[in-house]
Amino acid sequence: MDVISPKTRIHYIKRYSTAMLIPIACLLAVIIILAGGLSTGLILPVFVILAASLILMGVLYSYSVVYCNSVKLYMDGDDVIEERGILSHSEKKINVQRITDTSVTRSFIDKLLGAAMLNINTAGKEGYEVIVDCLSYSDAEKMHDEIYARMDEMGGGQAKNRGLEGGQPGRGASESRPETDIY
Repeated sequence: MDVISPKTRIHYIKRYSTAMLIPIACLLAVIIILAGGLSTGLILPVFVILAASLILMGVLYSYSVVYCNSVKLYMDGDDVIEERGILSHSEKKINVQRITDTSVTRSFIDKLLGAAMLNINTAGKEGYEVIVDCLSYSDAEKMHDEIYARMDEMGGGQAKNRGLEGGQPGRGASESRPETDIY
């Protein structure tokens, strides 16, 4: 499995989409001022706000690039490894045998952007131990499938114990019944 990281475009849009509204509002204000014959003395402050917001957008995009390059998730043998950090570095190594559940979640915005969040839960921990957001949907699904495949290989059918037939993620017992049996 390759190393997966959050995608810069997805991270920027999900986190800072409201910052993109400022330059749009400034451009609309300039158009209204010029078209409406209003006082041109307002144009300079609007252009200053526009310039400042464009600089802010550039800084936020740069932060997204740095953040997305500082988060990595990959499998090394029987371990799932999450690395984070630029100036300080942290690494979580989770053996596949300790994993109790993984999930790929998507909000409405995630679906529009082709994004997903991968959650990994382990025994003895409350909540998810690893949460990686802003992944491409295909990367999240590949990692999810790889984890369940390793769980099945290592545990002699652990995936079947989790409601997965034949070790195939997403193929639970309830999905094997004909649709007419589901109420």
